[in-house]
Amino acid sequence: MKTITLLIASLATVMTVSVARADDTKKNVEFCQALSDFHADMKTLDNIGAQSTIGELRSAVDRSSDDARKVEKAATKIKSPTSTVFVASAKKLKSDARDLPDNITIEQAKAKLQDDIQKLKDSEKQMTAEAGCPEEGMSPDQNKMK
Repeated sequence: MKTITLLIASLATVMTVSVARADDTKKNVEFCQALSDFHADMKTLDNIGAQSTIGELRSAVDRSSDDARKVEKAATKIKSPTSTVFVASAKKLKSDARDLPDNITIEQAKAKLQDDIQKLKDSEKQMTAEAGCPEEGMSPDQNKMK
């Protein structure tokens, strides 16, 4: 009887641990996917060139800001300490992009936003490392497809 009780208790513990790990893995994959989406937005922002308009620049910043909010939401689930810095950097970039005058060139605009962009990229890299994402913003499932 004691053996059966011990066996049942052990089985329940193993199942509880397995469910918790699966939940943590799902949260981590969601976080890495959000970082991946954000990273794609940052590449788009980097590719804005001389032929682009200030409106296109602002649009790219808005998309990165939207995905930054998704990263923030996912980061709270995995309790990432860097997410606060990341979110503050994303908000500053969006605010500074909104405040750009319409009559400046793309080069001038990108120069004004460069520090904001770099701070955001740095915190993205730090969160990627914290979460153990295999590559910059790439989810484990995407990495297996390579």
